[in-house]
Amino acid sequence: MKVYGDLLSGNCYKVKLLLHMLDIPHEWIHIDVTKAETHSDEFKAINPNAKIPALVLDQGEVLCESNAILNYLADGTDYLPSKKMQRAQVLQWQFFEQYSHEPYVAVARYIKLYLGLPHDRMEEFESKKIGAAKALKVMEQHLLDHRFFVAEMFTIADISLYAYTHVAQDGDIDLKAYPAITAWMQRIEAKLKHKTMLDFIKLQKKQENNKKRLEQNLTAEHSDTKVAKMTDISSRSMHNYSLKDLAGYTLNLSDYENQIVLIVNVASECGLTPQYRGLQNLYKRFASQGFAVIGVPCNQFGAQEPGSELEIKRFCDLHYKTTFPMTSKIEVNGDDQHPLYEYLCGTEAKFPGDITWNFEKFLIGKNGQVIKRFGPKIEPESDEVIQAIESLL
Repeated sequence: MKVYGDLLSGNCYKVKLLLHMLDIPHEWIHIDVTKAETHSDEFKAINPNAKIPALVLDQGEVLCESNAILNYLADGTDYLPSKKMQRAQVLQWQFFEQYSHEPYVAVARYIKLYLGLPHDRMEEFESKKIGAAKALKVMEQHLLDHRFFVAEMFTIADISLYAYTHVAQDGDIDLKAYPAITAWMQRIEAKLKHKTMLDFIKLQKKQENNKKRLEQNLTAEHSDTKVAKMTDISSRSMHNYSLKDLAGYTLNLSDYENQIVLIVNVASECGLTPQYRGLQNLYKRFASQGFAVIGVPCNQFGAQEPGSELEIKRFCDLHYKTTFPMTSKIEVNGDDQHPLYEYLCGTEAKFPGDITWNFEKFLIGKNGQVIKRFGPKIEPESDEVIQAIESLL
């Protein structure tokens, strides 16, 4: 079976958690709602309502709406009681989740995490937090006398309510005020096959990295392209390489022929992270003259870029309003060094030597050759960098 969804969505996470707990083989197909991928003709052919998650069975049958999917998957398992009243109580709490809980907890989270608390949504944000508090009080009252929501057993009613509750802090909702809910979450998290939303996101990222390494190894072994055959560093250029951008699309550096490019390995939790502001200013100042900045996230220096590509994008959008291109995370040193960085700083490079820290900068000429290398502490808007750029424009 196939599941179309986004693991940052609580409604999709519900389905992923139950599939994991039931050991059901499936293919997870990532759908990015921030890029309106649910509105593509391809996806609307699956769900005309343009919503995730969507479950496509082996026979081609489609089932949408997260709680409907949970009921289908849990049928005949311990996660859905067999008694008539208890099954109705499961549905009762799932309807509560969709009508009284999710519209408040999830939307408050969306406004803060996805949108970055824009001023024109603050009034709505506060009203959603009020609604969330009301729903959480109902849950707290029930859990004062019950270990779980139905029949004192862990069911899909708990999965439905846990999904957005366990990430409520993303919406500035403090769960410390709800000790019974906190204890209930701890009971769920103590289960052998439990995984949080972040656990699944990290696992997905690891699988993507393994797949990427396999593809790179196969390419290295079987490719007969010009790049693979090049041994003379002088005959190579930045334009021979490609990476993935933050959305997973190919970023061909050949698209930057006849442009001046500053390539910078970046990180979100570094003391040098404010250099993003200077990089953005450089980009705005010279972009119209044929200049580009390319940010390359890397987690090799103090583990200061731990987030997913989506988290990196949101961080840069929220704090620095960056508009220059950003690649997916790569390694710039070591055994898994990306081929681009082997070209930039390998033994045959014009400026050889491992990358020393975050925000090391390479200035590339219009022909794709490295012109200068700047250390991490050299500010993007320093006279040294600006003069070097202007001399090439």
